[in-house]
Amino acid sequence: MSVPDRILRVDLSARRVSSDPIPDEWITKYVGGKGLGARYLYEAGGGIDPTSPQNLLAFMIGPLTGYTPGEQRYAAITKSPLTGTFLDSYGGGAFPARLAGSLGPHLGVLVTGAADEPVMLSISDGDATIEPARELWGLDTVAVDERFSNSAVACIGPAGEQTVRYATIASDGGDHHAGRGGAGAVMGTKRLKAVVAHDPAPEPPSNVSDLRT
Repeated sequence: MSVPDRILRVDLSARRVSSDPIPDEWITKYVGGKGLGARYLYEAGGGIDPTSPQNLLAFMIGPLTGYTPGEQRYAAITKSPLTGTFLDSYGGGAFPARLAGSLGPHLGVLVTGAADEPVMLSISDGDATIEPARELWGLDTVAVDERFSNSAVACIGPAGEQTVRYATIASDGGDHHAGRGGAGAVMGTKRLKAVVAHDPAPEPPSNVSDLRT
């Protein structure tokens, strides 16, 4: 099986989703997760206001996420509204492995822009759709998670909606948080209530050496 080598781009302002190849040299240098997310954030530019639609919010995994034993992690990468500098924050639980299973050939999702009403990202079979989430706005993270009992969710609660600068991104009904630097506030500025991963974790190969580029 192949190592993921693409990235999903989501522009909430234009309601557009695209799939782009990751430059080969970036995969070699940065691999995935924090390193690759930081490179995409650098590409976005250093003068961006963290609360502006131009700020990038990346949900990143590594090439082995979902395949290795133990609890997995995903990285939320953005410019922090709390510090005004680079932010990498990590969440665990069921969401990272199911995100890996839902992303197909992609190593993450890059979100820019801001929706004009609450939305969520629904990810399955290597693609993402932008869907209305007005009925979820105002709910806490436990209530949102309960709406998607057959999927895994990373979402914000009322603090993120109100762009509290230290708001977190919660998964597993609030049992796990990407908790540093205010990534939840960035979701709030984008009116992005939740990211929902619908597919199961990827099936591990019988031998890790079978994971080849």
